[in-house]
Amino acid sequence: MAKNTNIAEIIKSHPELTNLQNQIKTMQSMRVQIKEILPKTIQNKIEIVLANPKKLTIFAGNQIIGAKIRQMSPTILRHIQSKKEYAIIETIDIKVTPPENGIAHVKRKSIDHTTSSLGFIEEMRKKLLTS
Repeated sequence: MAKNTNIAEIIKSHPELTNLQNQIKTMQSMRVQIKEILPKTIQNKIEIVLANPKKLTIFAGNQIIGAKIRQMSPTILRHIQSKKEYAIIETIDIKVTPPENGIAHVKRKSIDHTTSSLGFIEEMRKKLLTS
């Protein structure tokens, strides 16, 4: 294969890549159709994937968005199935994924005390034991 080969030429030479390109185009147009009926507040907080031709998967950024999408899933499914090219889709799967920029919580084995806090704790122990 030559260095300056056009990507369209490569795709034409491999039938499986043509199918993939068609699926990507279908997914992009479906994404536009779905985002039209969603509230503007959540349009950019979801990802839509068509991994299986009969099943649409929507990834929500958190539980609240996932719940809203679940409520709207019958409406979304009806809207999609009303278009002739998407009539094959039978189900919508909603998954909640945490944001990628989330910071994991670090567990600590114990509290690091200063000398003054250790002294204060020792004084409190003495007072509690003498009471």
